[in-house]
Amino acid sequence: MNPADCLKTRPKSVALVGLGASRMAYGEQICTDGCGIPWEEVWTVNFGGSFYKHDKLWVMDDLRKQAKDLPSYGRMLAQHDKPIVTSTPYPEFPMSVRFPIEDTLKALGDDFLNSTVAYAIAWALTTEVKELWLFGCDFHYPNQTRAEEGGQCASYLLGLGRHSGMTFKIPHNTTL
Repeated sequence: MNPADCLKTRPKSVALVGLGASRMAYGEQICTDGCGIPWEEVWTVNFGGSFYKHDKLWVMDDLRKQAKDLPSYGRMLAQHDKPIVTSTPYPEFPMSVRFPIEDTLKALGDDFLNSTVAYAIAWALTTEVKELWLFGCDFHYPNQTRAEEGGQCASYLLGLGRHSGMTFKIPHNTTL
């Protein structure tokens, strides 16, 4: 499989699974659907590549830096068997694929992308995903005074999606 072929797919329904607390609703949804997968594709981000069955892994951080700072994560990325959509592909990460930033910015007409989740949402908009489910894309956590960057950008992009006919579904317990 050529990893770049992952950018040719045009699923109409996608689950984007992040690492926030509302990720638990992903498993609940699968159980609700009788252990079936109600999405054409499942995308996950960062460490989600270690434990979620998925079609695309999104890692917009520099892979070499991640591998240096977190060696076990780096080994997982180097040995990964699914496409890794990232900012800069490197040969030591054979499944890495460059995110098509130019095409995406042109399609969106905007350049407000500040998190891995935002890049995945932007790609969903660019490829005309009709139904986007977001699990674990929380950005703010109870009993913490600091929010993770990216929530406003994700919300903005979802608003653009709604304007262009995309529907999105989020768990009732998300802080997004």
